[in-house]
Amino acid sequence: MVFGLVFVAPASAQLSTEGPVVYGHHHFYVSSIEVNKKFWVDALGGTDAGNLGPAPVAVVRFPNVQVLLSEQVPTGGTRGTSVNHVGFRVPDLR
Repeated sequence: MVFGLVFVAPASAQLSTEGPVVYGHHHFYVSSIEVNKKFWVDALGGTDAGNLGPAPVAVVRFPNVQVLLSEQVPTGGTRGTSVNHVGFRVPDLR
């Protein structure tokens, strides 16, 4: 756990702490980092922020939140998880 905090602290220091609910990041396990990073960057307008430390964790930045992507086989379904969906407001759906 300490290992993860060392790498996350500088990036999370730039995020907002105001609001009724504040998330520093959402971490998704995906089958392909590159395919998913393309979606978050090209379709939703995030900024590719490179990798988090030596581990294969890609970071995509948005205003006040970061999306972390790791390649991993799903370990379970979405029922009973703390967050099973994320919504974004976008200026145009095209």
